[in-house]
Amino acid sequence: MKENGKATFEEWGSNRAIARGWKVYEMEGGHYSMSDQPHNLVALLELILKNRPA
Repeated sequence: MKENGKATFEEWGSNRAIARGWKVYEMEGGHYSMSDQPHNLVALLELILKNRPA
């Protein structure tokens, strides 16, 4: 999650994931995207499911 385009305190987690070769998705918003922007979260999760390898 990013707030106002800036990384949150959890940026270290995404850096570790990238270093491991994992796909990282970003959303603008606070820590609780499931309550702050549920529609955007669902859209992102659907995109991830659609694009995952079979």
